[in-house]
Amino acid sequence: MTSMGLKRLNTFLIGILCFSYARCQVTQLNPSCSGISGILAQRDPVNVCRYYWCILGRLYGPFLCPRNNQGFQTSVPTSMPAFGSPCTITLPAGSQCGTAGSVTGIPFITTPRQISQRVVNFHIQNGVKQVGISTEARCIAQCRAMSQCVVIDFNYNTQECFHHTRITGCNPPLQLQNNAHVKLLDCASTAAPTTALPTQGFTTAAPVITTAAPAVTTAAPAVTTAAPLITTAVTQSPQTSAPAVGPGTQVPPTGFVMSSPGMHIVGGTEILPGQFFTQQQCLNQCLMDANCLAVDYNAATMQCFFHGTLTYCNTPRSKTSCTHFKRVSCNPSGQNNLVEIRSGFHLFGGSPTTCLGFTTCSANTCVQECCRDPACSGVDFDQGTRACFKHTDATECTTLNAKNNCTHYRKRTCPGTIISPGVVQTTAAPGGSVVTEGPATVTAAVTTEAPSGGPIAADTTGFVQISQPGPTVLPCNSYAYPGMNIDGGQPFPSNNLSGDQCIAMCMTEPTCMAVDFNSQDGSCWAHTNATMCGQLNSNSGNYHVKFVVCAGQTPVQSNTC
Repeated sequence: MTSMGLKRLNTFLIGILCFSYARCQVTQLNPSCSGISGILAQRDPVNVCRYYWCILGRLYGPFLCPRNNQGFQTSVPTSMPAFGSPCTITLPAGSQCGTAGSVTGIPFITTPRQISQRVVNFHIQNGVKQVGISTEARCIAQCRAMSQCVVIDFNYNTQECFHHTRITGCNPPLQLQNNAHVKLLDCASTAAPTTALPTQGFTTAAPVITTAAPAVTTAAPAVTTAAPLITTAVTQSPQTSAPAVGPGTQVPPTGFVMSSPGMHIVGGTEILPGQFFTQQQCLNQCLMDANCLAVDYNAATMQCFFHGTLTYCNTPRSKTSCTHFKRVSCNPSGQNNLVEIRSGFHLFGGSPTTCLGFTTCSANTCVQECCRDPACSGVDFDQGTRACFKHTDATECTTLNAKNNCTHYRKRTCPGTIISPGVVQTTAAPGGSVVTEGPATVTAAVTTEAPSGGPIAADTTGFVQISQPGPTVLPCNSYAYPGMNIDGGQPFPSNNLSGDQCIAMCMTEPTCMAVDFNSQDGSCWAHTNATMCGQLNSNSGNYHVKFVVCAGQTPVQSNTC
């Protein structure tokens, strides 16, 4: 037998060994999980059938399985590291499967490689299909963790992931609709090797062709992303680089006042460690959190870091792969001392104020007026009328009231925030005068709402809280169906969630196009394109939210900001 034949046989046998241990792990820990998302990194010394994985410097365990298999195990055995904790596992290259304390034969890369190009609607044939991966983010992360993988194709129609070595990765791309093609190398400066890509150990079949030879196009694929990415560890830690002077800015997205590419602030709190986010998902998470005043998105690691009152006005520092977004700007002194931003809400009893001498304000100038006034505890800004209303301690901790186009900015912490879904047009100010905080329309049940520039108060018409509270806010580009659900959803891992937490979990999963929240047990059910347009059922204890409207399903409430 030739040396190449022996190498292929050896790879095949190693694959069988790894596959058998994967089956052992699934059988022992989670029988309902039919696939594994991750690279086997180290076997638990207590249980030879238990593995955990180390990907991009983060620990993943057998409790994390693909969502489409309904195979979540959320409890972490005490003998295992915490999910998402910093990874310190050392993986010696070339170790074989099947021996005590062994690791896989796939070398582990501790630093993420740079994405050199991302194009859409193109692919390369003859990629190796990866089992148990159903999102582009995980497809890229898996490739980064395999030293010979240099290119990925992710097919959004079938939700399948394909990896390429340099043998196929630099072939001319072919047209394929709804496919993302991502390169981790520059083909122009890379020579092709002669060895094939090993499988993950979960498949032993021949490489799967992504499509049946579509016609080659002569047009060069348009590059949609050439993101500069870092090659340092993924955890956000203090840096010694000098503070940047005058960070670059670009037009900020809806709900934010500043966007600074290539910058971040040290000390942010990572949201959902171990999860991968797109930039928009990261921003949506911040907009739904009243205490998130700024956010850093790391494109290299697809991580999201929130900033609250203690850090959001600290000095930005240079970090190539990050973009810093602020929901409110800081004073020249560097401090604003805000503690909360409540989109879609206001307080009664505010006093109208001018901004820099003008009767019309911006969100920033309204906040600055409050920050300059020691007696000001918070402000309401009405985006529709550009009006600003100050609050003192006498009114600041009263009940928050829903009002479209309004945002409340709070300078002090209140002991218990009370939110009312009602909308009232006028309020009595101290002294008996009546103050109108911009036009507000009282409606019983609506089908559309004017854009608010951010999340709005969720309509609860038809929804009955049984145990867990329903949604309080509706994020941008979402549509509410209170008191309804659709059959066929896939459960997220946890019960006892709130409606807001349920919606936020859907927004972190790229394939989740709609979600059902069940107030009885706080369960959360995700819908993909396959089920999101199913029949709407009347169920008062449920709350259904879509991110795309289906034909014939008019929403009770829309937020199209």
